[in-house]
Amino acid sequence: MDQDLRNAFSALSQIQNQFEAVVLELYRMFPHDSNPLAWNDKIYTEQRKWQSGPNDPHDYQMQIALHFLELARKGRLKVALDHRGFSVIELDAKPLENVDLKKIIFNELSRLNSNWLPYVDLYAAVHQYLGLSLSQNLSVLEAVLEELSDKRYIRSDQTRSRMLRITRGLNFDEWKSTMTKPHTPAVTHNAFTFNGQVGAVQTGEGSVANVQQATDVSQFADIKAALQSLLQELPKSNLSASERQDAEELIGKTIKEIDSEKPSKGVVKALCSGLATTVQTLGSTSAAYALVSAAFAAFGVSLG
Repeated sequence: MDQDLRNAFSALSQIQNQFEAVVLELYRMFPHDSNPLAWNDKIYTEQRKWQSGPNDPHDYQMQIALHFLELARKGRLKVALDHRGFSVIELDAKPLENVDLKKIIFNELSRLNSNWLPYVDLYAAVHQYLGLSLSQNLSVLEAVLEELSDKRYIRSDQTRSRMLRITRGLNFDEWKSTMTKPHTPAVTHNAFTFNGQVGAVQTGEGSVANVQQATDVSQFADIKAALQSLLQELPKSNLSASERQDAEELIGKTIKEIDSEKPSKGVVKALCSGLATTVQTLGSTSAAYALVSAAFAAFGVSLG
């Protein structure tokens, strides 16, 4: 025997040993519901589902055994050995959701060419759209049928061969109006604070942005600083004592309003309007004049 042939036999022996090890592991995971012989037979017959056609020469037994072992370790394999034989069922990775099943039932009933939707067609639709097994989710099916029947959206019964079938109920059109109604996105309120000018706020669908700019805060700060500068220049002005006292009181009221918890822009504007004449007497050469003029302009008060 040449070396190449020895290597080939050695490789086959290793594969066989690996296959037997996987089968033994499967048996150990299901000791009460299987045996090695049953696993061997199941894996061999399962090849028909893996083959691309009747003339496919490949041996898929090792791949199938590893596939079963992977599912078993994930808890997605249901095994049974009884008088009917040995069965292996691959469990779905996720459960069937009620809302998905309702949508499939509605879609299938909407395009019916006959009066009834048989269970086999519903089973096929669930597998086609979701890749799930309806037979593994019978409790979900029962709950959905009960809910839809109570609302009279559907009616279900059994054929003579005791096969479930579904048809449209008396209130199917009512269900149709709710299922085909345009989606109204939920409104999400978002609050944003900006310290500058706002161009556009990009939010998600259905979002409402409540934009509160910090501009007011900045304007209040500017006018307070300007009024404090004006207060310092009053003693140097040509105002009479009584006029200077009136101006000081007005400036004090304005600053007090600005420092309040919720300053009113309207009140501040009114107080500033009362000070406009006083500022004009200082003249444009005054250091405070430029500050007050700019701050007042932000509130719509002109010194001109």
